[in-house]
Amino acid sequence: MAYLARSRKEDLLVLAEELGLTVKKEFKVKQLHKLITESSSYDEEITRELLGAIKEEREKRRSFIVFICKINDKGNIDSGKRWKKYRFKGNQHIKKDVKIKVETNPNRSASFSKLSVDESTQLLTNDSKNYRFIDISIFKEFESSLCCSTCHGKINIIETTNYGYSSVFKIVKIGRDKKCSYYLRRAVFAMRMIGKGAKSLQKFSSYMALPAPISQTPYDKINDEILRATTVVANSCMKKAAQEEELLTLSSDIMVSGDGT
Repeated sequence: MAYLARSRKEDLLVLAEELGLTVKKEFKVKQLHKLITESSSYDEEITRELLGAIKEEREKRRSFIVFICKINDKGNIDSGKRWKKYRFKGNQHIKKDVKIKVETNPNRSASFSKLSVDESTQLLTNDSKNYRFIDISIFKEFESSLCCSTCHGKINIIETTNYGYSSVFKIVKIGRDKKCSYYLRRAVFAMRMIGKGAKSLQKFSSYMALPAPISQTPYDKINDEILRATTVVANSCMKKAAQEEELLTLSSDIMVSGDGT
């Protein structure tokens, strides 16, 4: 409240009027202080900002009045004098009776005359790069004649974003990516070679800041495919080894070791 007590009476009168209070010029500073603080619309932060703006406006008016008084003391306004305007009177080194005629081409501007560029060296603009309104239905015709540059499969053009006249399209390949499944099989096979499972593959991806791998169900499917492939290879290898042993020993009575010796 101290900021109100240190304020001038004229500032408090303006502040009370800004707050919508009914005041009289005969009120003293204490009466104005009490009237403002006890009003329902009183808020200390808002009142402080209003009072600061009122004081700033008063200082501006005071500075302007001081400036006007200084000008009046010099006699520039009361005496009726005006500032002298300097007008261009021409070049003093040219005679008055000599007229210089400059031929100008109305079709050429000043900037054009400064540029000494031949018409043959100007770059040709490609109008096809400018903005155009097109019918998005023509993309369906593009889909039938275009293909993926990697697997030569079919593609699909999809509109992902539409905002007013602007649209964003995305080219999507139809079908599953064979390379993607190949990489996943390699990852699962690598885990099998070191005796680890799907949880270990997830931990490895998190440690190496890689995307999340496949879930448990597709992991088991790939694991079954690897098992079938290894079974076929193992059977063919054992059959071939047995045939070679029969040729060497000339006997079908072959001993097989199960402990790797």
